[in-house]
Order: sequence, then C-alpha cells, then structure tokens
Amino acid sequence: MNTADRSIALLDTALRRRFDFEELMPDSDVVRENVGDNGVVDEVDVAELVDTMNQRIEFLYSRDHMLGHSYFLGVENLKDLREVFTDQLIPMLQEYFFEDWEKVCLVLGCGIAANGLRNPKPMIERQVLAADSLFGAGVLDLEDRRSRYVVSRDFQHASGDDLKAFFDGVIGIAGNAT
Repeated sequence: MNTADRSIALLDTALRRRFDFEELMPDSDVVRENVGDNGVVDEVDVAELVDTMNQRIEFLYSRDHMLGHSYFLGVENLKDLREVFTDQLIPMLQEYFFEDWEKVCLVLGCGIAANGLRNPKPMIERQVLAADSLFGAGVLDLEDRRSRYVVSRDFQHASGDDLKAFFDGVIGIAGNAT
C-alpha cells in the first residue's frame, strides 16, 4: 500500500494497528542493478531519469507520490521505456496533478533548459485553440485562446537516436538534478 493510498481512512487505521510498516522509497540503485548496463539502456541513463523526475515530483507535489523503481524494471530498450511513459507514467502524472499540464511538463522537462534554449524534443506538446478560428470572430464572448496538451506524435513514433533525444530532454533541462 502506498502512502498516497490513504483515501480509505478506516481501513488504513485498522491495518496500521495490526502490522508493522517499513518504508520503501523509490530506489534508483535497484534500476542500476537490474536494468541495462548499470541502469543505462541504449545510452539513456534510466536510473538518472528516475531520480530527476522523482526530485521534481517531490518538489511540486510530495515525496509520497514519487515514481517507484518497479515501473522501469522490465525496460530492455527505448521502445519499452516509451511504453512505460505513454501507458503508465504520463497518465499517472495527469492524475497526480489534476490535469495541470504545466506541472506534468515540469516533471517531464518540456520547458526551458538551463542554457535558456527550449527543449527541442518535449514529450508533451502545447497546442493553442483560438476561439476566432473555431467559432468565427466575435461570435461568442469567450477567452481568445486556450491550450491543449498532447503527447507528442514525434515521441510516439520516434526510434533510435530520435527517441533517445526525448529521454535526454527530460534529464537535460537541469543537467543532473541532484
């Protein structure tokens, strides 16, 4: 049971009275020991990826919502890693941050890099919806623009070095996040 799963307070209290609890936090060393070559798969440091995202999640939300290392244990290549992101991590981040895509993007490094340049390979793209182009000029009294965030089609279809660049972008925003 994760500490984030405390929504069933009475059951949680009953379990806590009857059992001892040992905290098991995400551990990138487990990734280093069990994934690729010392945590590196096709030149992507998966262990550093875990650490970087977890530090961002802890800062933006809480340490109880960090990503467990078990998500990454079956990763053998970059396509596997992409599937972990698209099928598990991105949907979970959406839920964690209540569809606040700005925060999801911060965790995934979609923003501005330390050198002032935009991440050239963000996993999430922001699309602008303009009221005038959807409904005609002045038809409705609406906000002029809204944003829609989507998983990048380029990320979904990339392979090889192109796919590697997306994962490097997550880590590369701040370099090593330690």
